[in-house]
Amino acid sequence: MKMALNYINKFWTASIRRQLMLGIMLVHAVLMSIFVYDLVERQRVFLHLQSVEQAKSLSKTLAANSASWVLMNDVIGLEETLLAQVNYPSLGYAMVLSPEGRVLGHTETNKVGLYINDPISEKLLTVKKEQTVLVNNNLSIDIASPILSNGVFIGWARVSLSQKGTAKNLQIITRNGLLYTFLAIVIGALFAFFMARGITRGLKNIVDVAEGVKKGNQKLRADTSRHDEIGQLGVGFNIMLETVRKSKRDLQAIMDNSPALIYVKDLNGRFTFINKRCETIFELKREEFQGKTSHEIFSTDVADEMQNNDMDVLKTGHILESEERIPLRDGMHIYRSVKFPLYDDNENIYAVCGISTDISAHIKMEKEKYYLEHQLNHTQKMQSIGQLTGGIAHDFNNLLAVILGYTELSQELFAKDNEVLNSYLNEIYTAGKRGRELIEQMMIFSRKDRNKEILAPMKLDSTVEQTINMLRATFPTNIIITTSIDKNIPQVKSNSSLITQIVMNLCINAKDSMDKDGELDIALNVESMDKQRCNSCHENFSGEFVVINIKDNGKGMAEDILERMFEPFFTSKNLGEGTGMGLSVVHGVVHKLGGHIVVISHVAEGTHFKIALPVSDVKCENESVTKIDYIEPNFSGLSIMIVDDEPAVVGYLEAMLKKYQATVKTFTDSQEALDYFELNPKEFDIVITDQTMPTLTGVSLSQYILALRSDISIILCTGYSADITAETAYEIGIKAFMHKPIDSEKLYNIINKLKQSVAMPAS
Repeated sequence: MKMALNYINKFWTASIRRQLMLGIMLVHAVLMSIFVYDLVERQRVFLHLQSVEQAKSLSKTLAANSASWVLMNDVIGLEETLLAQVNYPSLGYAMVLSPEGRVLGHTETNKVGLYINDPISEKLLTVKKEQTVLVNNNLSIDIASPILSNGVFIGWARVSLSQKGTAKNLQIITRNGLLYTFLAIVIGALFAFFMARGITRGLKNIVDVAEGVKKGNQKLRADTSRHDEIGQLGVGFNIMLETVRKSKRDLQAIMDNSPALIYVKDLNGRFTFINKRCETIFELKREEFQGKTSHEIFSTDVADEMQNNDMDVLKTGHILESEERIPLRDGMHIYRSVKFPLYDDNENIYAVCGISTDISAHIKMEKEKYYLEHQLNHTQKMQSIGQLTGGIAHDFNNLLAVILGYTELSQELFAKDNEVLNSYLNEIYTAGKRGRELIEQMMIFSRKDRNKEILAPMKLDSTVEQTINMLRATFPTNIIITTSIDKNIPQVKSNSSLITQIVMNLCINAKDSMDKDGELDIALNVESMDKQRCNSCHENFSGEFVVINIKDNGKGMAEDILERMFEPFFTSKNLGEGTGMGLSVVHGVVHKLGGHIVVISHVAEGTHFKIALPVSDVKCENESVTKIDYIEPNFSGLSIMIVDDEPAVVGYLEAMLKKYQATVKTFTDSQEALDYFELNPKEFDIVITDQTMPTLTGVSLSQYILALRSDISIILCTGYSADITAETAYEIGIKAFMHKPIDSEKLYNIINKLKQSVAMPAS
């Protein structure tokens, strides 16, 4: 019996689908059986009672219809009355009896005249003269009603109804009930099947996911497309999995990214877990550690020391701190190890966990300290060089201004008819212009706050060419620089400072990577790029770009260096050869401009940098007054004040302007110039002033003059200034901004432009 119950229980609980199907089928079977039984029983009672009432009514009717025929003893009339009842449904027989029990009339005519002699019929001879039920069972109903004439009993009218029809109807009802029961079971089974399949499919999905996760596939998740409790269960299950995965991932990430060695050993000293640091340090995969003892991995003396420490932990159950010496590829390392026992749910030790930290680094502390001090000194030196460059640029621009100015005057006044002198002066002027371009590049490269520089649409060809010219002047002659500059490139949103910074840093890196004889190829062109990957930000990008290509045939870079080359202070150079900030700066500048960097490099095969800058969809705004077309100078009637602390600069500017009939007054002291202007504010039409001067700067002087007379035109010139730009000068009210050394043609154009706004006296 017990085995049978166990078998039934096992069979029943084998699956939810089976339980649901069998349960619904059983419920349907029981409920429908009860329903059919109740229905049949009710119908049986109802039909039987209905038959009884029909028999009573029929018998009573027969008694009433037969009374007159009995009195007249009219057999034929009785026969006709009885025969009229023959077609009544379920009629067994109908008869009329005399008070003595003789058959006066019968639906079976052969029984007329006979006397009743059966026990049931004989009851009529003794019962009260009222309607009497003689037979009432499942086979037939026999009822007799008294025939009365004026209240006098004259006989019996007896009717018998067969119950075969009722039984047949009950059989039909029973059959239909069983059929409906079967259909209900089938439909319930089908419904249960589909419902169970839907439910168990969701549950099976969760079970399958659980099994998959158990086998190691941590990415599996339950289906959450359902909106019922199974779907909610799936959502909750996924949240649980995600929480577990995240916790495990976070724990694994913490352990794998820990600089310490983290490991677990069982009671037999075999490794059951190691973190990624162990793999990296010992150059072994986890599979190679798994299940092995220290003696199978390390030398005997190292393994003995480890094993002894492990045994102390297992014996005492206490935390143990110790130092362990481990030989690695780069020499002997000393690790401070903290080992502690791991307990199971029954508080029994089942493993030892160790966390070992490399403390060898403190030995190199002095060397690292020297290195950091050297880097700091180098950075401070670079800052000093930047400040020194600005000062040199100012003074050198003044010298170049004098050289270029007086050379130009000499050419115009004395060399028109002397070809030899003119050619000599041309060489001087050309050298001066090259010096001016070099100083411009030095100023761009040494600006302090690049983040505040204004970006505007520009073409890169001129800036790249100027930077290349400066590189040619500073690079060793054994490095060959080849260029390919496309002049018809579209604009990008940038400025000269940032472009120069990019090209200079990359070219200096290229120079350092090449040996005695090197080739550096610099190209500027337009490229359409599709799904390229940026080596700097590691994002994919596509579109049309202006590309600066810088390619060298140097040492190239290995994969590990390629991955880290844009990190600040990361460098593959030896101590004292660089700070490692160059490529970090390039990364910042390029991405500030919305661009990307593609690097192609292989060891001993050189490096190719592609700086992709997005094409600007904004055109340049109208150029300032410094970009107007050249007009033949005629400054007659103009009164111009010149202020510069360099007498030579003042001298050549005065000579240049007087040559074109301007009235000129010069000052080498800005305070004296202001004092004079305060006394004679209406005398001058234009003021040309230097920026960097003692007492009052050009900006301060301009502000005082504009306060006295707001309509006057001021041209501000500067050899170098970190505090003033064209934009800030225009905001003050200054009309034009020029860099030294002053280009005479540009100055003439500016004065011609400003002349139009000066109210000239009538001639």
